[in-house]
Amino acid sequence: MNGHVPDSRHGPDAGHQLLRFPLLMMVATAAVLLVFAAASLVLENRRHTLQEAGRENLNVARLVGFHTMYVINSSVLLLDSVADHVRKKGFAYFHGEEGKRFLQMRTQDYPDLQSMLLIDRHGQLLVGATLPFPPPRVNYEDRDYFQAHVGGQDLVFGEQLVSRTQGRRGVTISRAIRGGDGAFEGIVLLTIESSHFERMFQSVRGLGNEEITVFRNDGAIFARYPEIEVGKRYPQASVFAKALEMSSGVYEATSVFDERLRLVAFERLGDFPLIVVSSQLREQVLSSWWSFCLVVFFTLVLALVWLGAAGRYAFRTVLHNETLQLELARLARTDALTDLANRRHFTELAEKELARSQRYGSSLAMLMVDIDHFKRINDSHGHAGGDEVLRQLGEVFRLTLRNIDVVGRLGGEEFAIVLAQSGLDSALEVAERLRATIEQQGVLLSSGILLHYTVSIGVTALTGNEDSVERLLKRADDALYLAKNGGRNTVRSA
Repeated sequence: MNGHVPDSRHGPDAGHQLLRFPLLMMVATAAVLLVFAAASLVLENRRHTLQEAGRENLNVARLVGFHTMYVINSSVLLLDSVADHVRKKGFAYFHGEEGKRFLQMRTQDYPDLQSMLLIDRHGQLLVGATLPFPPPRVNYEDRDYFQAHVGGQDLVFGEQLVSRTQGRRGVTISRAIRGGDGAFEGIVLLTIESSHFERMFQSVRGLGNEEITVFRNDGAIFARYPEIEVGKRYPQASVFAKALEMSSGVYEATSVFDERLRLVAFERLGDFPLIVVSSQLREQVLSSWWSFCLVVFFTLVLALVWLGAAGRYAFRTVLHNETLQLELARLARTDALTDLANRRHFTELAEKELARSQRYGSSLAMLMVDIDHFKRINDSHGHAGGDEVLRQLGEVFRLTLRNIDVVGRLGGEEFAIVLAQSGLDSALEVAERLRATIEQQGVLLSSGILLHYTVSIGVTALTGNEDSVERLLKRADDALYLAKNGGRNTVRSA
């Protein structure tokens, strides 16, 4: 019950219900069928739209993945061949122009390479395929990829960065060079122009509005279109959790880039620590579906309006009379301020719960709740403020208590609660939870003041078949008196 007063469907209008029932059923059935058909059509169209967009996104991700794998495999083969040559010739060979010519010859068939560099074990640039000789004095010891090689990694996929020698944006792949004893001697590094991936991404975009990202497993950006700030990482992206479960897929998630809901497709790149992601704004994907929804909606509205007009004349008088009678019945049982049961109706409901408990031998508890210093609230904030406190307290009861509990306003600031199937211990727990909730929440008055107030609660429980509602109320009231004398804002039992 939870404080609500149920509508009564008994009374002098029963004959009207019998008269209107067949017509009501026909109109309701027709309306339900119309709505069901429209909803089914709309949902099926939505499913189809998202499915097609997801398939398109996944195709884009796979095309990007295929091309990226080709670029990576070619780059790794190039790095391996150069690293083998460096191990054979030694680093001293690359201190001269012959080393530069060797790198130029190896990279001439790779037009999208920004540069290939040879870096010694101290991070010092020795030679670059596209740099003058001798090269500028640049050190890369602080770069993440260099530290990863020093830490033991042989092949490192870098992230988007700005070249220190050429000032252009690119992505790095590097191979460690180690001596016969495994000691780290340096790295050979190539940088691929970001514009290469941009051109490739633009050529495979399906609907022309996909965002395409190649993530490294730690959230770093290997490649992306459109471009974003260099150096930012996104380990919180949802795709990493998805990629642990499957190698490719489609799902919806909030983007880490613009925090908007997107349809996301992803593809893991084999054994490489990279994931390709193609995403579209869900609102763009569903734009055509929304247009379809509008057509269906207006058609449905026209059909329902016609149906409603046909049934309105027959129902109007009967429904008007029924509404008046139900409202009168509700007002007779309801406290107008809090929308809880009034004292008389609460007593009726409490007697029913008591009889049920005594019949089946189940437990039952009674709570008496009183607002502390309520007169002071009225004096300080007026009776309108006091009324707001009472209304808010009624809402707390509705949100906190169970549907089977009975709540009523006995008068003034005093409320009573019947807890069905509850013993004294559980009733004390409920009472304490109510007290703490009320103390913490407060009520925002229409004047803008956040008013905190407290309640005192008396608790008692059913002791036997000799108990009555009056006795339970008396014992709960005695316990409430103890709570008031005990300093208020507390719970006591009797």
